[in-house]
Amino acid sequence: MKGKSLSFFSPKALLLLYHTVKYLRWQQVFYRLYYPFKRQIYFYIKNKSSFKPDVYFPSGSPFYVYSNDKDLYIPASQTFTFLHQTHCFESKINWRFEENGLLWSFHLHYFDWLNDDRISLESNLGSIFQYINNQDKSYLFIHSYPASIRIVNWIKFLLKNNRYDDAVIASLRSQAHRLYHFPEYDIMGNHLLQNGISLVWAGVFLKEKRIFRKGILILREQLKEQVLEDGVHFEKSFAYQSILVKSLMDLMVFIKPQNEFKNLFNEIKINVEIMLSTLSVLVDKEGFYPNMNDSNKEMSICFFELMNVAQDLSICIKDVCFRESGFRLIGLDFDYTLLFNTGKIGANYQAGHAHADAFTFTLSVGSCPIIVDRGVSTYNDNEMRMLEKSTNAHNTLSINSADSAVLWSSFRMAKRPSIFCLSKALNIIDYKHDGYFYNYKIWHRRRIEHSEKGIQITDCLLGWKGQNAQLFYHFHPDILLERNEHGIRAHNMYLCFSNCSCSIEDYLFCEGFNLTRVAQRIVCIADADVVITNIKFI
Repeated sequence: MKGKSLSFFSPKALLLLYHTVKYLRWQQVFYRLYYPFKRQIYFYIKNKSSFKPDVYFPSGSPFYVYSNDKDLYIPASQTFTFLHQTHCFESKINWRFEENGLLWSFHLHYFDWLNDDRISLESNLGSIFQYINNQDKSYLFIHSYPASIRIVNWIKFLLKNNRYDDAVIASLRSQAHRLYHFPEYDIMGNHLLQNGISLVWAGVFLKEKRIFRKGILILREQLKEQVLEDGVHFEKSFAYQSILVKSLMDLMVFIKPQNEFKNLFNEIKINVEIMLSTLSVLVDKEGFYPNMNDSNKEMSICFFELMNVAQDLSICIKDVCFRESGFRLIGLDFDYTLLFNTGKIGANYQAGHAHADAFTFTLSVGSCPIIVDRGVSTYNDNEMRMLEKSTNAHNTLSINSADSAVLWSSFRMAKRPSIFCLSKALNIIDYKHDGYFYNYKIWHRRRIEHSEKGIQITDCLLGWKGQNAQLFYHFHPDILLERNEHGIRAHNMYLCFSNCSCSIEDYLFCEGFNLTRVAQRIVCIADADVVITNIKFI
């Protein structure tokens, strides 16, 4: 919708809502209606029995602490820094603070700073007690996703420091019971999987069998649903995939010493191996992944750090073949990697992190990223969010600046294109989609042929009648473009174009949330219904 507001009851708004809701599963609709009612009558009865954990790590905390050079929390000044935004609370922490956006508030409720050894035990306990003493039934306190992250962080902290204060355990138990009653069946996707992981943690630590059983049920169902046969997480964001791999491996470390969880350990291991194997094919020289869908470098977990933990868990990297996810991978035999996105929505009922990116691709030479997806710098519902999800922000073609899928709000997608495969040859990618047919009666067909010396990309506009058609290629910030008689040089390759006029312009590449770098992109305006791009390696 690109910032245009509509009356809720207008025909356009109702049609937009219909084309969004029709993809949902009945469970999502049911729980969206049921949970608000249930929250009004939900109450928790405290268990006053004494607590003694069964989980011990005699040699100290076994949990890997991922590198972080940022001071998330400075206790002396009550200062927090998340997503490159800093806020100082004057006296006590305001847990209801939302001025920096909802994602910043979620990070405040994650308690990730408990993993920072530079912060004293007393200061970390102080932040926990501030939370307990100010807890209420407002949105941020009861939301199940930050609760899932917080529960795991608290348990790790308690185990590491061998501290089991009654008030902390009571609060932890209360949070686990609320999560037990309100897993995110209304949202599903990576949120629900994280809920399941956290319920297993809580069930084992608190010795609550029903919490453990529900966690296991969710975990097993969602791993089967969300981890595709080619190892890609079904929301098709490699950043989120790396986050989930980390969460799953942390759980493996937690249950590994307990023989009773051997089967569960092996089940998780099978899924982690295939997910990690997929990431291994895509990793760049710094250990990060292409910015497909909602992704950026900062939110991703570095592959090399994941491998440090994987080796301790005897997790092996295997061969993978992209297929079920809708990604296609070519060029590995020639020291380059082209990752093509057919545009298939991995989970039709959960498209919150999906972009209007049909037929986008990324290209790396060796482990050096050249053509990239720009990524995301915000989840706030604003113009920048809509721009970063738009077709114009990806390496594909747009008609009259329209998107190949209908985007509205920060995490909403209505109509999305139907995708058709036209060739299954090993050295050819050939697909078409109907994302522009409804408005312009145009099909976009993209054919990619490759060899050791280069790549040819042919974009066909079937039904084109002279409409403005723009083709975009975004380059990594470290790549400088130079135009000469051979075409446009980028790193160790030339790009040459047929049937279009080309220009070079700046754009903002997303390093992290609220963090961008100026980079360059090529914009081509079509002169005919077939535009050819030749990429020649030198």
